[in-house]
Amino acid sequence: MRREVTFSAAVPGFNGTARAVIWKRGDPFPNFADSCGADTETHLITDCKLEPELVVLGVWNPKDATVYISYWEDAVYFMRELCKREVQQRYFNLGFDFFVLSNEDPEWPLVNAIEQGRVRDMQIRIHLHEIATNGFIRGNLWSLEGCALQFCNVQLDKGEEEGDSAPRKTFRRGVEITDEQMVYLGWDCLSTWSLGEAVPAEKTEVTHTKGMVALYKIRSNGFLVDPKVFDAMEAKLLEARQDARQRLLSYGFPDPDRDSVKEYLIERTNFCTQYEELLRRQGLRSELPMEEVEVSDDEVVQLQVTPKKCNLRQMLVYLYNYKSYGEPDDLIAQALKASAEKPRTSLTKPIAAVYAELVAKYELQAFDAGRRKIVMPALVGRVLEKYNEGASLDDAFEYACAYMDEHPEWLSGEEPIGPRKFFQEHVKHVVEQNPSLELEMTPKSGEYKLTKKDQWRLQDLDIQDKFLEAYIDFGHTQKYLSTYLNREHICSDGRMRGKFTNILRTGRTSCSSPNLQNYPSRDKEYPLRNIFMPPEGFVLCATDFSFIESNEHGSLAG
Repeated sequence: MRREVTFSAAVPGFNGTARAVIWKRGDPFPNFADSCGADTETHLITDCKLEPELVVLGVWNPKDATVYISYWEDAVYFMRELCKREVQQRYFNLGFDFFVLSNEDPEWPLVNAIEQGRVRDMQIRIHLHEIATNGFIRGNLWSLEGCALQFCNVQLDKGEEEGDSAPRKTFRRGVEITDEQMVYLGWDCLSTWSLGEAVPAEKTEVTHTKGMVALYKIRSNGFLVDPKVFDAMEAKLLEARQDARQRLLSYGFPDPDRDSVKEYLIERTNFCTQYEELLRRQGLRSELPMEEVEVSDDEVVQLQVTPKKCNLRQMLVYLYNYKSYGEPDDLIAQALKASAEKPRTSLTKPIAAVYAELVAKYELQAFDAGRRKIVMPALVGRVLEKYNEGASLDDAFEYACAYMDEHPEWLSGEEPIGPRKFFQEHVKHVVEQNPSLELEMTPKSGEYKLTKKDQWRLQDLDIQDKFLEAYIDFGHTQKYLSTYLNREHICSDGRMRGKFTNILRTGRTSCSSPNLQNYPSRDKEYPLRNIFMPPEGFVLCATDFSFIESNEHGSLAG
């Protein structure tokens, strides 16, 4: 007797009780309707194995309301029979399923079915439908879960809260699937088929489906990186980047390797965290109001107002010379409470004398002239950080002072300015001096943009601005390093595998992490495409497939 589970479903095209049964080689082959929904479950994907071993295949047949599930050794025969029939097979993300199934069967029966237009991808159909009706693809329609919710009113349970124990992550060869896994696969197959009932077919979906398969194979194969060329190119770019950085710093530009505005926020946040920990330990409730703190040019957050500088000095004295006053926690709590109720404007003579001793011991003279909102909160926050961790107060002071020595820029009385604001102010001045200069602006913020491709704008007007030259050079090398020579994009087998988006609003494809479609081809100084090399026995070639855009019957095999 075949193993069977049932579940109730109400989706476009079906409303009733569905079955999920195990199909084995030798069982009668189902009498299919004119369409079905298919899905595979596999071992987990790794960074260099995007086509893991098949565990089970599921196919929904609306004619008998049954999902037929076959283990990997039987799935080959099931697919061969299915591909012989005039049945439209519906998948979601066909590229993955195609190669998972094809790796099990050297005959590749799906190829002929695709060529004959009997295989459709519901993600492609929905994206084409979205572009045709809305002009863009909504953000939740890139997964089966999002599409099922939008068009079938079905909330698929992907087990996100269960982590590695979720049904979708526990399929393994040699391990019998559970009833829960049968229902899980059943819902995926049924939902995939139902999407085809809910969303009308699009004229070019067959061609785009073929393109999806081709792009997935390109991603799966990846591009082998030549480590010697990569290292040499990276070293050259790092040297050029460092040169541009030094030139920027010479004009007063904030160090692009250190965001002083965000560091300021980190120190304020750290102080508040340690401050609240002391309040919690003492059973006190903070009475300080909140204030707005500018994180960047377009981001503002709220933090607690820190005590006045005088109260922070008093806290340092209590920490430094606590033996003369009592238990540190009690004394700090008094200072905190006093700061909340009535901020001090001056220190008493005995406390001022101890503070002077403290300043002399740790050479803190410059701190009083430093940035009011960051220096003292940072110093006290770092002392409290170590103190709250259980360190001795002597060690806490040594740690905090060593940390402050790493940030001499905080001792300036000027408020920090971010790189973005610095650049915008400089460019505005250049534009005012050169009214004929036209630069691109970001639509949302209305801020100026300046990249390597805009350099001709300056040259045409004979604008010689050394700062802007350094800014362009830095941005250019930084983009190359982060976008095209990012070591995080190299998989464990030495290949780069970009993630392709099969169709955009424009009808084109895209690629990310990295963008393999957009590696510079005309940059003689940095020929980045040279970092790729063909595996042994292969060659790399560049091909233009623009003719496919006007050829609905483009061949997958070709």
